[in-house]
Amino acid sequence: MAWRTHPVAQYKRSVLDHRRLSGTEIRQALLGEYAAVGQRLTLLKNGYPFSVQVASILPFGDGQLLESRVARLNEETDYVFEESSFCESRARARLKSCDIWAPAVCAQIAGLDATVNLLIERFHCFVNNTCNPANLQNLAPTLTSGVLLSGRSGTGKTRLARAFAGEGDAELYLHSTINVPDEGPHIVVLDDLDAIASTGPKQAVHGTARRIYAVLTSLLDPSLSSTPLCAALNETPKGGVTNRLHSLDPGLLRSGRLDQILEMDIVDARQRYLILRYLCKELPMDPNASDDMLRSVSEATHGFVGADLESLCHTAFMHWQRNPALISRQKAETQPRITLDHFLLALKTVKPANLLELTAQVPKRHFTDLFGLEDVIKHVQTSVLRPFKDLARYAALGINPPRGVLLHGPAGVGKSVLSYALVQEAGFNCIYVDGPKIRSKVVGESEQNITKIFAQARSSAPSILLIDQIDMLVPRRGMDMSSENTGERIVTCFLTVSSEMDGVLSKSAGADNRTVFIIAVTNRPDVIDAAILRPGRLDEHIYIPPPDAEARCKIFQGFLSRIPNNLETGDLYLLAQRSDGYTGADIENVCREAALSRLRIDLMSETIGRDDLLTAMESVRRNMASYPP
Repeated sequence: MAWRTHPVAQYKRSVLDHRRLSGTEIRQALLGEYAAVGQRLTLLKNGYPFSVQVASILPFGDGQLLESRVARLNEETDYVFEESSFCESRARARLKSCDIWAPAVCAQIAGLDATVNLLIERFHCFVNNTCNPANLQNLAPTLTSGVLLSGRSGTGKTRLARAFAGEGDAELYLHSTINVPDEGPHIVVLDDLDAIASTGPKQAVHGTARRIYAVLTSLLDPSLSSTPLCAALNETPKGGVTNRLHSLDPGLLRSGRLDQILEMDIVDARQRYLILRYLCKELPMDPNASDDMLRSVSEATHGFVGADLESLCHTAFMHWQRNPALISRQKAETQPRITLDHFLLALKTVKPANLLELTAQVPKRHFTDLFGLEDVIKHVQTSVLRPFKDLARYAALGINPPRGVLLHGPAGVGKSVLSYALVQEAGFNCIYVDGPKIRSKVVGESEQNITKIFAQARSSAPSILLIDQIDMLVPRRGMDMSSENTGERIVTCFLTVSSEMDGVLSKSAGADNRTVFIIAVTNRPDVIDAAILRPGRLDEHIYIPPPDAEARCKIFQGFLSRIPNNLETGDLYLLAQRSDGYTGADIENVCREAALSRLRIDLMSETIGRDDLLTAMESVRRNMASYPP
């Protein structure tokens, strides 16, 4: 049996070749196993892996040959070693040029042209250096061959790695240990690298984790040999893939290992348009209108990555299958096609995957759900929404849109509902944060939560960060009497990571729309740290006052429009006068209690009257407490 060996697989400066691997050791390791021509086997020599490949099988004896290319190994098997043949000219001939390689990769994964070109350039640089003896004399000690692809889940890291390796005619391995191939150059892709290298040997508790980490770091180190050219030619470029860059051990990212990090993200509408065009090329769409339609969809999908856009296309296709005649602003066609309305329906249910957990808590509300707040709504539309819809006009005057707004007022006046409506009208991705739930007794966990939230908001920009009860999150410094100073540490962290709020660090209104807009809600603005409230962070402070008599009349009218009643206009004015000091939440409670009381009296009742409401007002107390103006 002939074996092709790879004599320059080196670990800790010791060269392992076929002369140090005896037939007895192979016989003991593979006794009773089956081998096939072309099969690659990994043996252990002094605890380190050694790669061999079955080149040919010659039968002898009786009953030993199972097939012409398969045999069972026993104590009488003889082993003959052959040197692996590596040809530099063959390696260069197999390597595609960037002009051919890049379009082939981009045809499989759209929107990442810059990352693809940089990755191919890195690989060409590696091959040119390893195949040039003159370069190796200077570069061999520090030659690096690692690239780390990092980014959110769904951005296409693994897809890019597979396309890059496949289109480059390079063999792809997905193993935690690396076998040096017999013909180079080759690419090794370590997918989900954080699963085996999230901690270093000092932090690893289990013995297996320490051994895996030690082997991985030794395999990532450049080979050191007395024959630099031979060693470098057999060295294999490695690529790591992870979506948890922060959890990787720093030792893996040092110079000479995975020292080049390519951050992958879908940051603008152009990239999303290219991805949508690739995903929709087989869908039944009007070729004359598809381009404009996909551009409109790309503008409305802030924060979507490739996997999210693929889910959006699948959902739109399902809507088309259910109702193929759904066509807006177009005449009915003989052959129904997917239209913009199908995508708009899909957008109601498909959201960025990384925001699903944080956006589920934001109910859908509109300004029409608010009664008696017409002046406040007009102020919000003028000062907050209009700058984002007319960026060019504000940019012409050198004015930045507001970075944040603080909604404050007594409890029950409609601050939270107004914030939900503002999110809905703006149309941006929203991340909901409940201030008290962010705080933690564990030292450092509160700061980690804040950093994670702002990182998600930045990756989905333009987005809205809705912080409810912000007074519980960032109280005035000096008020925290605990030994850990949790409040002060949270305020410091908040000021550090919220640079998007700071007008000093922000770009002009027309230069960049990757904005994180903050909506803060509180009924205790007096306890919030002054640094948070200054202009450039929370620019707009909108006070929502308790409703006056006219506003209370509109609130009664709005809530009673949903409940069958026999009230007249004069009754509404009477209720407004009797409800002095009531907030919108109190009035809603009065209407609900009146309906319940009527049902308790007569289960067959169909309407409520003025007396029911007056009786309910006697049992519902006012909840508005003193409020600092």
